[in-house]
Amino acid sequence: MSLELLRRAMEYAETVVCDLTSDDLRLPTPCDEWDAGRVVLHLADVADGLIALVETGDLALPEPARADDPDPVSIVGESLTRLAATLSTTSEKERAQAAARAGAIEFTMHGWDIGVARDSDHLTPADLANDVWALASSLITDDARGSNFASAVDVPATATPSDRLAGFLGRQTVPVSAPSSWGVSPKSRLEGRR
Repeated sequence: MSLELLRRAMEYAETVVCDLTSDDLRLPTPCDEWDAGRVVLHLADVADGLIALVETGDLALPEPARADDPDPVSIVGESLTRLAATLSTTSEKERAQAAARAGAIEFTMHGWDIGVARDSDHLTPADLANDVWALASSLITDDARGSNFASAVDVPATATPSDRLAGFLGRQTVPVSAPSSWGVSPKSRLEGRR
């Protein structure tokens, strides 16, 4: 299940990213002080970190983190392709499952971050949001959030699956026009899983 969920999350993130223009890359996101271009580069770093997890057993994001690359959309596409190839050929099934769980959460949530930067009404597809919420809520307790995940944000009982997932992962589901209100720092949420 986790590998299939990761595949869907990667497809979603890649779909959101592939249409970004150079102007879009400068848009503010819910990730405090990160524009869309920086979040896209973070996705590439995450993909590379997950490859390292599968290959070595250690989650190691590139140091220093990518920044200011002239073509972040191509970079993330290449990284996602390498991750898919690594997962399809590895014999390390437990490591692959761990990478799939972390990646499904990261690619879905940051796909949403980038999507709402372009369109404040953007929603993660309901089936993906529901499945990632079920995974995330089984793995991320209040005690385990640390610096990797912001505190959950209350959302109405009538919230969409997309907003429920965003709230659970600490996102304010408000328009980007007031970026200071997002209140989320993307400070590598994977660092604590090493």
